[in-house]
Amino acid sequence: MKTRTRYLVVVIVLLLLVLASVSSVSAAKTKGSVGQHPWVSGIFQTFTSESAKLARKGVIIYSSRLVHYFYLSVFDNMPSLIKANPPMWGIKHFMGFFINLMQPFYIAAIMLTGFYILFVSQSPLNRAKAKKWFGKLIIGLVLISVSPLLVNLLYYVSGSLTSQIMNLADITIALGSLQAAAQDLFDTFVKITLIHRYGGIELFLLDTVLLMALYLILFVRYVMAGVMAVLLPVTIFFYSWGLTRNVGKMMFEQTIIWIFLQLGWAVGLLIISIAVATLPAISPNLPLEFIYATSLIFMFAVPFMIMGVMNWMGLSIFMFEIVQAAPLSSGSVLVSETTLEREPFEEEEVVIKPPEDY
Repeated sequence: MKTRTRYLVVVIVLLLLVLASVSSVSAAKTKGSVGQHPWVSGIFQTFTSESAKLARKGVIIYSSRLVHYFYLSVFDNMPSLIKANPPMWGIKHFMGFFINLMQPFYIAAIMLTGFYILFVSQSPLNRAKAKKWFGKLIIGLVLISVSPLLVNLLYYVSGSLTSQIMNLADITIALGSLQAAAQDLFDTFVKITLIHRYGGIELFLLDTVLLMALYLILFVRYVMAGVMAVLLPVTIFFYSWGLTRNVGKMMFEQTIIWIFLQLGWAVGLLIISIAVATLPAISPNLPLEFIYATSLIFMFAVPFMIMGVMNWMGLSIFMFEIVQAAPLSSGSVLVSETTLEREPFEEEEVVIKPPEDY
């Protein structure tokens, strides 16, 4: 059906272009003969101008429709894209490079520590510290050696939990809501383009940017999950030494965030499915368009909230402002600001004086 519609649009656009060209040639040829009838020339010029405008709008709509449906396919592929993890066979070779690079440092450090314990240290306290450090080096060497198994375990746990969460509800409801929100934006753009002189290009850009951003974020998560997995031996190495422990801790946090980010999207689809299925029954007067638009904004904001760029309170205020009237929205922002930015109460120091001697 979509293919027939596209062909029909192309045929109409071509006919309008041909008609506009023929009208322009006819108007030029009959310019001398109709010179004594200005209204005839005016009709030809008006018809030619409007036909050219309509043909141009048809080309714009047809081209934008191709782009829109290309990015709209993200919702058809979203479950697979969310659950996808880099294959171990693709990253194990790169992990092996860093493992082979880190292991000699650990082996050398273990040998030096053992030599210190056996032949150098005379103090029981220093010997106890060296033994403790020796144990940490052994643990670090073992963790680096089995880091591919750790990555595989993280992938398995994250992917299994994601699949289980997405099976708790019918996520096709959420996907339909997201697709409806994007389609509403594009339909509004088409209507404005047909009736307005300049069209609603801003709506098309908003629709395209949102869909492209979803594709991009899913792709970036897939790539970063692989990159941080490859760097896991380096992460363990940095975490094993006191001077670089903060760097190793930060890298490990990023590894967990990028791998388990798919859980956030799975929870987001679950929440949207439940909301779309229950809100119309709870609030019959609530427009479906609002539900669809809110679900799209929420799905777009999930990774940013997980990574700490946004927070749940900020998103809730933003979504609340979209729907409510201006005074109510201002009130909610004022309340939230006074609640979040209020300085802590400082208790006055009370000095208890001893009773005076009489």
